[in-house]
Parts: sequence; structure tokens; C-alpha cells
Amino acid sequence: MACYAHRLFALCTVTLVVGATGFAQTVRPVIVQYNGVARGKIELINSSLKPLNVVLEPMSFKVTEDGDGAFEPLQENIHLKLSTMSFRIPPQQSRFVFYEAKPEKLPAWFVIYSVFAGTTRQSSLNVQVELPHTVYVLQKQPLEKSDISVFPFCRKAGAGWNWNGIRRRLRTRSPSGSSISRCEKI
Repeated sequence: MACYAHRLFALCTVTLVVGATGFAQTVRPVIVQYNGVARGKIELINSSLKPLNVVLEPMSFKVTEDGDGAFEPLQENIHLKLSTMSFRIPPQQSRFVFYEAKPEKLPAWFVIYSVFAGTTRQSSLNVQVELPHTVYVLQKQPLEKSDISVFPFCRKAGAGWNWNGIRRRLRTRSPSGSSISRCEKI
């Protein structure tokens, strides 16, 4: 009986959230990749029957050795111009936002979060949906085989070494002198 009550509560919660936000909001494309300079656009779609307010929040991110994402304010070495930072999308319509990003150092990556919020109502649930648009800006020249190295890796945990399974570290070095290092469990 308790399991049934939990399922009923979950179903009611989902129904309330979907009912409060209308239908689906969409960001297209979700991930893009450019060489050198990023000049692109994001399409933001309001499929609901009510107008939605949208605020754009550009952020930088990094991936930890455990594979978790850590978000932070946009790095100062990424110069980003957006055609707008906030706007309203009427029901059943979409809007385009154009951007240009010129990182000082390549490769670079960042996320533009689109925060969708319905009109404010008194004594009701205010739901905000955050949808990402991830941008990768790579160097213009492709990497050579000598620019990539793979070697075994383990991290020191406490008093001794903790292999925690077999790990390897992948490191790439671009001709511009920048590098990407990634650790993964295999």
C-alpha cells in the first residue's frame, strides 16, 4: 500500500509540474562545434499555450576526474556576444538568438543556459526549466598523432594509492600550446 501511495504522489507531482509549465520547451541545437570562432544561433521553442519568459545565462564548465560536471561563471578569456539576454516567447512560437564567441585560447567550451519561466501567479507553483546549448570551439588545424598521448593513471587516496579499477589519462596538445587532459575509468 505504501508503494502505491508513493507512485500516486509521484504521478500527481509530475502532473502538477507539466500542467504548470504547459507543454514542452525546446532548445535547438543542443550541442555545436566550431573551428576558431563560433558564430551561431539557438532556436528556443515554446510549445505551451501560455507565453514564457526566457533568460539566457552563459556559463563555463569543466569535467572532474570522476566525470561530474562543474559549472562556473563564464571565463574571462571567452568573449561572447549575444543578440539578446532576455525576452518573451508567445504561445506556440519560437525565437532565435544569435551569438558570436571568440576565445583567446583554443580549444574552449561553454554552455548557454536558457531559463524558461511562466508568467508569475499569486499563490501557485513557479516552475523554471533550464535547458542547455553547449558550444565547443576547436583549433583550426587538426591534431597530429604526436599531439595525443595515453598513459596509465591512478590517483593517491589518503595514505596509499587507490587504483579504483584501471584508469587511463588522455592528453592532447594542440599546435597553439593549449591542452586537454581527461581521465577515464576503463
